[in-house]
Amino acid sequence: MLNTRKYKKYKNAGLPVMAYENNEMHYLNFFKTKSKKGKEKIEAFQYELLSEALGDIINDGFYYSFNTLVLEYDEEGNKKEVVGHSHAHDFESVVREVYYNPNVFSIDEEDRKLYSDQEYKFLMKIKSYLMAVKREDISFDATIEEINDLALNADASLFRDYPTKTLNGDDKASLIIEKKKKYFISSNVDSKDDISKNRYLLADNYGKYLGLIEVVKKKVLRIEDITEKDVDYKLEGFRSLNAYKKDLKEYYKNNLSDFNDRSEIVINTVKVIRKFK
Repeated sequence: MLNTRKYKKYKNAGLPVMAYENNEMHYLNFFKTKSKKGKEKIEAFQYELLSEALGDIINDGFYYSFNTLVLEYDEEGNKKEVVGHSHAHDFESVVREVYYNPNVFSIDEEDRKLYSDQEYKFLMKIKSYLMAVKREDISFDATIEEINDLALNADASLFRDYPTKTLNGDDKASLIIEKKKKYFISSNVDSKDDISKNRYLLADNYGKYLGLIEVVKKKVLRIEDITEKDVDYKLEGFRSLNAYKKDLKEYYKNNLSDFNDRSEIVINTVKVIRKFK
């Protein structure tokens, strides 16, 4: 417990005061309150987050709504865990909820506006990963040791060392995991960075984990040298190979500043090791 008396010299502070004790940072606001006898006094309020401390000063803050496990009590006071509506006032608490209860965590469509695109994608990616490794939801009665034991999940330990490969486009990853497409294309720069890696956790453009793939062959070449044996341009959504190559070249020039007509790309031939349900 923070000893707020040592900060009494800041009792007239109009902004949060930082209190660093026991290797932890806290924030204090000093507000005028009244005792039970009606006597005015200065009282210190403690916060873990600066956003909460500032929120109390400006009378504003964050509101995140979601569905998760909640406790429900009957008339006799007996409790049971059910899926219900809840909310939080900081993003870290929402992350904690999706980590604790990935299988039941959800965000209603009407609440989607409460999250930025970045926040929503991050949460859904965590949920997807935890469901892919078959992590159980955590009961309210679970001890810290029991929660930590879930970190020893066999699939999570197995996938820990595999990087995530996210493919741009609505259906590119799905086509691979459904074995309708047997390759993906990367820049040669990415390929050099991943030279020691040949297995990836495959995710779609929305951050959903679809499965585990293995690169079994890499072919390095310039875009103009791509042939119909290398790619399926019709599956890519183009009427001709030349149209596909033109679009591919424009994509890399727009996204890689040093990409030019002599730059090389890599065609990665893959096989599906596991498809997540």
